[in-house]
Amino acid sequence: MSEIVLDTAPGDKRFRSTNQTHRCWVNFNEYLVCVESNDDDAGACKSHIKAYQSICPSEWVENWTEQVEAGTFPGVTFNDGKE
Repeated sequence: MSEIVLDTAPGDKRFRSTNQTHRCWVNFNEYLVCVESNDDDAGACKSHIKAYQSICPSEWVENWTEQVEAGTFPGVTFNDGKE
């Protein structure tokens, strides 16, 4: 049986406050940008996944993921060629 290793995102000097809400939001949006810039290859964005998963409440991530899929996410958006 393999050993379970618990790890979290390293500290980020941009977010010195104990309230990590903004850090969560930024990390999730950075993940979306990474996936978009890597042709939807989430595997190329493992550090971003680790960062938002260790900071963000899972309920937020679930809601944001649903919003991304529905095209209603209030964060980062990408021009898909339609205007």
